[in-house]
Formats: sequence, C-alpha cells, structure tokens
Amino acid sequence: MYCCNVFKRMIENVGKDGFSIAVCEWQGITHFWLQVRGLKAQEYLYPNQTLKKFDSIRHITLAEGKYVKHCPHCGRKTLALIKKYPERYRALVEEHKMFVSEIGDINEPPESSSGISIE
Repeated sequence: MYCCNVFKRMIENVGKDGFSIAVCEWQGITHFWLQVRGLKAQEYLYPNQTLKKFDSIRHITLAEGKYVKHCPHCGRKTLALIKKYPERYRALVEEHKMFVSEIGDINEPPESSSGISIE
C-alpha cells in the first residue's frame, strides 16, 4: 500500500506536528496532501484548550499543505499507489478529512494528473 517506509510513516503522522501526508478528495478525485504543522492538530482545533505561550517566536505556522504527485522520499508517483489500492485510500479520505479541511484551501484545483477518481 505504500511505496516506502517514510511514506507510510508520513501517512500515519497525519494531524501530528511535523511533516505528514493526508489522503484527500477534490471533486471526486483522490489526492495526497503534504502537510507541515507547528503544533499537533488537537492543540489548536479544540477551543477548550489553551495554547502554550511562545515568548521567543514572533510567527508560527499552525499548519500548511500542498498537493503532491510524488513521494517526497523515494519519488514514486502517488497515482500508482491510488490505482493499486483504491479501497484503502478511499477509507483514508474519510479518516483524514478533518486534518485536510482545517488547513489551506483544498478547493485549489490540483493538476489533473495528480490524482484519480475512485469509483
């Protein structure tokens, strides 16, 4: 299901601080979304929590993301993974939905060759 162990760990890291890859859908097409987070999602998604005060930092990016067509580690085309394991990635779209919608604009159309429709 994964091209390499780094890609697997990045998918498992979704919602945590650091780099991760979320599986998302745009207009019925499945894509991979590379994310970077300064904080874990639960540290700023839930209003009852108080964020830590950062005295020495003037700016912090809570989360940012961008569509990717290749594994950031080994370079394999992500479209091949989606084609090979469509049901598994469809399930991840639902699991990752909250981690994609709260950052960036996933309505930004990715390049047409970067994803696949899973029917």
